Amino acid sequence: MRPGVRWLFPIMLAVVPMVVGWPRAPRPDRDGATIEREILDREIEWFRGRIERDPSGGLDYIQLGTRLMRRARESGQPADYADAAAAARAAIGNQPRHSAGGWQLLVAALMSQHRFGPALGAADTLLAIEPESPSAAAVRAEVLLELGRYPEADRVFRSLWLRRFDPGVAVRVARWLEVHGRLAEARDLLHASRDRLSESSLPRDQRAWFALRQGELAAKAGAGDEALRQLRRGLEEAPCDGRLLAAMARVELDRGNPRAAIAWGDSALAFRLDGVTLGTLAEAWSGIEPAKAREYDAAIEATGGLSIPGFDRRHALALLDRGERIDDVWRAAERELRDRRDIGTLDLVAWARFRSGRIGLAAAAIDEAVKWNPTDRRVQEHRAAIHARLGS
Repeated sequence: MRPGVRWLFPIMLAVVPMVVGWPRAPRPDRDGATIEREILDREIEWFRGRIERDPSGGLDYIQLGTRLMRRARESGQPADYADAAAAARAAIGNQPRHSAGGWQLLVAALMSQHRFGPALGAADTLLAIEPESPSAAAVRAEVLLELGRYPEADRVFRSLWLRRFDPGVAVRVARWLEVHGRLAEARDLLHASRDRLSESSLPRDQRAWFALRQGELAAKAGAGDEALRQLRRGLEEAPCDGRLLAAMARVELDRGNPRAAIAWGDSALAFRLDGVTLGTLAEAWSGIEPAKAREYDAAIEATGGLSIPGFDRRHALALLDRGERIDDVWRAAERELRDRRDIGTLDLVAWARFRSGRIGLAAAAIDEAVKWNPTDRRVQEHRAAIHARLGS
């Protein structure tokens, strides 16, 4: 899954300005999730109107960008991420002396677009502005994680261990623990972080986000029942959240229930069109009706497929396992590795090299992945297969 829908905790709690002209809420004759989405859309247009009347400020741009990020996470529309980045830059340009919020927003928007190099530059600037801020240090360390620069990230996160419960630090430390396979610790930290937040001050979408992350971590640990329980808890908060619906589809597929995965995946697409969900559906249909799977493969290509940064690795691995487009996947994986040497990229590169007959090079990549996360089941399975062929 893209880091912009998996790791990104909302930048700040939305501050509702108490000013004349604030958009009225729609009539409460629909479900809560629909009402909240309509409110979000109206707030975005309201802040755009304020900026059009007075484009010289900074806070309005940050408020707009924060809401665009929230909508992008829910809808999967890349244009909102790009607009959020533009809003961040405008805020920084207008108020360079008070621009920490703008730089933090820019880091988040760039990471959601898989522009990790520029994101690191923005994170460097944020830390220079707030050198004593644990949150700023954690933001930069998380970018390093996504780039696969693990020794640097590890040094920062170890230095933040005593501050791991701080807002803005906890969710990033949890991501660090997850990357290194310390899943139980990551789940415990997220649980404690959520408990420390006031229920009344935590918006519905953020309560759903915590449930989503707990479900993802449980699924990664092989606790399918717990994953489903957490995801259902999230759906009680946000029944139309495409991320939660897509996660349900993936868990059911991993549990060997492709038809249940198809039902959840189709529901997810009704609210959020993204390549990851299309990949889940392609994989689910492949063992039932291959022609249907190819339709979803075609839909993935129509949305950019292997050519876009941050393409769906699970789908790429599924193509390799089916013996399809091996050279295309290999080229795309090697391209990703030039800029991003994280565990997921190393694993994909290793498997693509293995499937294309480059066994020695595959072993080098998979051994590097195992070095950073020795507990990941898929990486271990790939390593066993590669080294069995290498030793034969």
